[in-house]
Amino acid sequence: MNTQDSWELLVSSNSSVRYQIGNPHFEGRTTVVIQGNGTASVEFVRGAEKRSYLKQLAPERLEEVRSTLAAYDPRKLTASQKDLVPDEAQIQIEIVEGDRTWVRTFRDQDRWNQSNLQKDVELFESVAREVSGGNVQF
Repeated sequence: MNTQDSWELLVSSNSSVRYQIGNPHFEGRTTVVIQGNGTASVEFVRGAEKRSYLKQLAPERLEEVRSTLAAYDPRKLTASQKDLVPDEAQIQIEIVEGDRTWVRTFRDQDRWNQSNLQKDVELFESVAREVSGGNVQF
């Protein structure tokens, strides 16, 4: 087993998962950050418009996030090598655990070809809606 595979997700206060999708100059970019202590932030940027939200996730919701990420671990997914379609959004997922960082960028089309990536995307979209009170959908 690779040392990286043994990382536990969101178990300490100095761990986080960041999900980002979109283009701030087109349809907008959404960023979701979930900290190991349960703090979740959402930011939506489109042109000069910027909206930010912050919420403490309930312990059971944080556990649900941890469980989903463990089941559909984005570190085990492979980004396609296909060229970007014009105006196609990119998905970036960054995991930080202490002094270790893992970053992977996916094409939006990857989510439709990899069910585990789609499950992760659905998780982050649900956190974005929850934290923003429904103001940020994706």
